[in-house]
Amino acid sequence: MGGYRHLEQGYRERLSLLRSEEERERELFWEQTCKQRAVLEKDLERLHAEEASLREKLTLALKENSRLQKEIIEVVEKLSESEKLVLKLQNDLEFVLKDKASPFADSESLGPG
Repeated sequence: MGGYRHLEQGYRERLSLLRSEEERERELFWEQTCKQRAVLEKDLERLHAEEASLREKLTLALKENSRLQKEIIEVVEKLSESEKLVLKLQNDLEFVLKDKASPFADSESLGPG
């Protein structure tokens, strides 16, 4: 019977050794998992910050774009007004020139006759 107890003792020791090894492996696995999770969470945080920064830049770019579009519209309107003014002044000038030329034409045609 003594041999049986000795055998049982050996098995128990091996079993507890296996259990503690398994425990150690489990702890190691858990540690690695926690480390990986921490790394991923940091990456995620960084990406969220990057995304927020890009969204801010996009918002600013869109605001600038609409400001420039308004400016273009204003410039085009001013240009159109300037062109109308130039045409009006040309017409006025032609009218004045015709008006000044016509008395001479009349006086010449009327001339000493």
